[in-house]
Amino acid sequence: MTPVRAPTLAAAHAAAVANGLANRLLIPLLHGAAGRRLGDRLAVLEYVGRRSGLSYQLVTMYVTKGTTVRITVGMARHKTWWRNFSTPRPLHLRLAGVDHDAVAHVVREGDAGDRVTVVAELSPPAEVLRQAGAELRATGAVLSTTRERAEASTAVGAGWTRRVSQVVGGMLLAGAALNLVLTAVAPQTYADLGLWMTGPEPLHQLWSATMGDHPRIWVPIIGIGYEAAIGVLALSRYRRRRLLGLAGIALFHLGLLVMGLWWWALPMLAVVVPTIVRTVRAGRGDH
Repeated sequence: MTPVRAPTLAAAHAAAVANGLANRLLIPLLHGAAGRRLGDRLAVLEYVGRRSGLSYQLVTMYVTKGTTVRITVGMARHKTWWRNFSTPRPLHLRLAGVDHDAVAHVVREGDAGDRVTVVAELSPPAEVLRQAGAELRATGAVLSTTRERAEASTAVGAGWTRRVSQVVGGMLLAGAALNLVLTAVAPQTYADLGLWMTGPEPLHQLWSATMGDHPRIWVPIIGIGYEAAIGVLALSRYRRRRLLGLAGIALFHLGLLVMGLWWWALPMLAVVVPTIVRTVRAGRGDH
C-alpha cells in the first residue's frame, strides 16, 4: 500500500484558486434564469464572517430533507468558511432559484471529527408566492396556445443552455491557462494533487507515472491541450460543436470523479449533464 502524505501548500493553493474561479462563474448563473434548474443540486451560500463582519458568497452542493439542508464540506481541514458556524448563526441560501433564510451549525463526525457537515434549518419561505405572482405579472398575459408555450419553452431552453456552455467553456479555458502556469513554475503540484485522490490504487499508480513523474509531457497534452479544445468547442455558436465540447467536459470530469476528486467533479457534472440533455431537446433549430 502506498503511504499517504498530506497535500502540500502548493496543491492546497491550486485547489483554492480553482474553487474561487468556479464561485465567480457559477454564482451569477445560479442567480439567473438557469438557477431554477441548476440549483436543484448547487446552492449559493451567503454569510457574514464571525470576526471580519464582511459578507461572503460561495457555491456548494447540498441535500435537503424537509426544511433541513445538509452541506458536506469536502477537504474541510483546508477550508475555513464552515468554522463560522461552530455555534448557530444566520445563513442565507439560494436553492433552485428561491432565496431562503436559515440558521446553521456545524456537525463533526468520524473518530477524529474530520467529517464536517453544515446543517441549516430553513425559515418558512413566505416570499415564494409573492415572488411567483410578481413574475407572472411581469411577463404579462399567459401564453394562450400549446404551440406558443412550446415555442417559448424552446427559446428559453436554448438561451440558458448556451449561457451554461459559455460559462463551463470559459472555466475549461481558464483551467488550461492555470495548468500552463503551474507546469512552468510549480510542476510538483501535480504529484501533490495525486495525494488527494481516493480512487483505486491502479489509478494512483497511473497518475504518478504520468502527471506526477512527467508533468511537462502529460499536462500539456491533457491539462492544456484537451481542456482548451473542449472549452473552445463548448463556446461555439453551433449546436453540434457545443454538444461535442460539453460531452468532452462531462467525460473529463467523470474521469476526475473515478479518481476520487469528487469535490470538483460532482458540481461540474451536476451542471453539464442537464445542459447536454436540454441542448439535445431544445436546440433542434440551432445550426
